[in-house]
Amino acid sequence: MVTDYAYALIKKYPGKQYCLRGDDYDGLEWLDDSPKPTREELDAAYLEVRKEDEAARPAKEALEAKRARKPSVQEQLEIMEELGFDEWRKQMQMISQEVVNGK
Repeated sequence: MVTDYAYALIKKYPGKQYCLRGDDYDGLEWLDDSPKPTREELDAAYLEVRKEDEAARPAKEALEAKRARKPSVQEQLEIMEELGFDEWRKQMQMISQEVVNGK
């Protein structure tokens, strides 16, 4: 397994001071006052981050699908102008429900 140390550091050690030269643990210079994480800790952190990303994927895909189906702001304003606020809200709720139901 190849560990993306930069990604693990960004996600699991926010606000810590370090310099990562290259892609390898040996290139990690820890500048923070806290203890430098070990290679094993960073490997475990990376696996944890990957699992979190995988768990969040369905929600992200649903959001992307909703954004793809949602009319632009200009189109929404036209719907409100032509059909009224209640019809606009109804259409937006329908789109959201269809995305949730996987349609």
